Amino acid sequence: MAILYYWALQKMMAKANIRLTVDQVDALIGEWLAGQRRVWPSRSHDAATGWSFLHLWMRTQTGQPIQVTARVMTPAITVTDVRPLTVAQIAEFEQWEETHND
Repeated sequence: MAILYYWALQKMMAKANIRLTVDQVDALIGEWLAGQRRVWPSRSHDAATGWSFLHLWMRTQTGQPIQVTARVMTPAITVTDVRPLTVAQIAEFEQWEETHND
């Protein structure tokens, strides 16, 4: 899996008020792909469109909890949304982090 356009992902993050440079986005995704960044993945399926989605809850280098959502189109994925986690999601994510210290 490869994300080729980090600048576009950085622009999506900026619109969601997630302030990372292109290099920071590159590092964030690179660390995740290398297994160096803890990420809580989940999947969903939209019955109306038949689309499958991958949701990644993770923290930026500054510790901000975010969600990256991508449409899965094997063998590739397309990022469709990036947003900060809500207060309720942060609580759920922190609970997951406490029980998944690997």
